Amino acid sequence: MDSYVNKYNRKSNMNKYYKTKPQNDICSAINPLPDLMTVYSSVDLREMDLITPSKSQGTYLWSQVFSTNAIFENSILRDKKNLNSFWQTKVSPSILNLSEQYLMSNLLCDSCNYDGIIFRTFNDALYNTVPGNLFQRDPPRKPISTVDLMENYPFDYNKYLANWTSNIALPTKLLPENILLPLKFFNNSGVQYMVNWCNLYAAKTPIVKIFDDDKQNFNISTIKTIQSYLSRGLAIAMNIFIGSGPQQIIFQNFKGNTILHNECEQIFSSGDHAVTIVGYGKKSGKDVWVIKNSFGEQWGDKGFFFFEIGKNSYCSEQFAYTSIPKYFDMTETTPYSRGTLKRGLTYTLDKTVNIHF
Repeated sequence: MDSYVNKYNRKSNMNKYYKTKPQNDICSAINPLPDLMTVYSSVDLREMDLITPSKSQGTYLWSQVFSTNAIFENSILRDKKNLNSFWQTKVSPSILNLSEQYLMSNLLCDSCNYDGIIFRTFNDALYNTVPGNLFQRDPPRKPISTVDLMENYPFDYNKYLANWTSNIALPTKLLPENILLPLKFFNNSGVQYMVNWCNLYAAKTPIVKIFDDDKQNFNISTIKTIQSYLSRGLAIAMNIFIGSGPQQIIFQNFKGNTILHNECEQIFSSGDHAVTIVGYGKKSGKDVWVIKNSFGEQWGDKGFFFFEIGKNSYCSEQFAYTSIPKYFDMTETTPYSRGTLKRGLTYTLDKTVNIHF
């Protein structure tokens, strides 16, 4: 943990955290889902069995890959009734475990860093893995056509470093009938010449923009949209800025029994750490986001933490992107089943909260 967090003390590297607007903003789709007429007053995807346990990125700057796989895993769990018999054996949060190594090793971008420093966000990683990439490696390689399992490609940074250096993609170990890229694709947004950039390798993108703004944070409308996604059982990628100094220490040592907060004072919103919003509700009487981290289950609330909604803690409410599961019914207008409530017992949102609409 210390080695990971301390990498952010190198202030000379802060320029690397600036996002590329054409990639993040223009090469993504406008949100295709209307807000639900009524959302739950509280949601936790863990209670719905739609999110896997927190995994640890160790000392490597791969948070964006963990956030991307969190969205992939959420999509597979949400789509479970439409998957084949092979994936049916995987569709429980305790069993499903996608490979971050496979995803990281198959990034398409020629300017990517294998240690992940350049890649800070969910859409950085996803955009440079699936069709739609601007800056192909040389010679070009094909985008992935599937996710793969941790059992096929356990994380081993050094083992696959030579593949990365030599621009050799990792082949999937799944049988052809089990290949699965569990996302829908939509038309890119943006002005035409930028869309043409995005379309050099594909006409569509799986990246859905919810919010991205350098100068302001989530408004009431954005919060309602995110709550609508979560009420449908769909996770949202968020980016935060841990930085260095006291706020870094507080974040690093979070024990899970409080609400994290640090004022956002940076002048850019791309941040330095990718996480995943998996719920919202009351914590100590305050409205909070429930967020999945990639520091492992020994950190925080079994790997999860809380930010108060509307406070832009750690510059968190300036960036929200997601993807939509491949078999998701776009005409669906009602929330997903709440599942078995475990708050106050297993999970630490307030037990007394009204969990109905």
